Amino acid sequence: MQGRVIDRFQKDALAWDSLYERADVYGQVHRLRQRLALEWTDSLALSPEARVLELGCGAGHTSVALGQRGYSVDAVDSTSAMLQITRAKVTEAGLSDVRLTLQDAHRLAYPDAAYDLVVALGVVPWLHSPGLAVGEMARVLQPGGYLLASFDNRARVTHTFDPRNTPALGGARRAIKGLLKKAGRYRPPEKALATMHRLKEFDSFLEDAGLVRVRAVTLGFGAFTYMGRRFLKDDTSVRLHHRLQARADKGVPILKHRGNQYLVLARKAG
Repeated sequence: MQGRVIDRFQKDALAWDSLYERADVYGQVHRLRQRLALEWTDSLALSPEARVLELGCGAGHTSVALGQRGYSVDAVDSTSAMLQITRAKVTEAGLSDVRLTLQDAHRLAYPDAAYDLVVALGVVPWLHSPGLAVGEMARVLQPGGYLLASFDNRARVTHTFDPRNTPALGGARRAIKGLLKKAGRYRPPEKALATMHRLKEFDSFLEDAGLVRVRAVTLGFGAFTYMGRRFLKDDTSVRLHHRLQARADKGVPILKHRGNQYLVLARKAG
């Protein structure tokens, strides 16, 4: 599975780079996630000499922002094409204390307790063993250090009315998939797909790794789909996302746990 993920990001590296610049709802959600992640990082008031590890650095947008804050940054990705884009951004920004490494998040080549902060935005959905990877993130954190991570929320409201994606029909979809496999008629998706998790499932990964949740929020309300296809225009999707996000931020029960992504800040005991 991980090989298919690497292939996808290798081929689509430029598209992932441009995602943060897009005006559509996907670009809006990713910019919101990064903005919140950096605001939460700033609220920690880490020392200027803090060591930060970013897993799944992708196209380097967050790595550069962390480096510009003066931190000593190790940026890791499993895809060479993404690292190449990040390297260009780091060079353009004139950052000398941001190091790039090709690594697997499940087996990090760093010693125990090496970092004050580990950042992993959009990484967990693409890992074959997320619990193992979260354990690695915790291992390399110093006692009292922080993990800032996100994952894709299975209970997202945008899938509520989509038979192909709604959790309510998950059992039926698995049964049909099993029958197709048994009949030799199942065709896997051409590209690797992100795995979604329930909030409690991800919280259990944190707990098993010895991490205590400090802060959490769900974010992003778009795009809505039916039978796997978007049915709203881009401008309508953006407006709806902003309206639903504003209500979720106010704690409206039906929305506050139903955003597309779950952003979590957790602390290692000590």
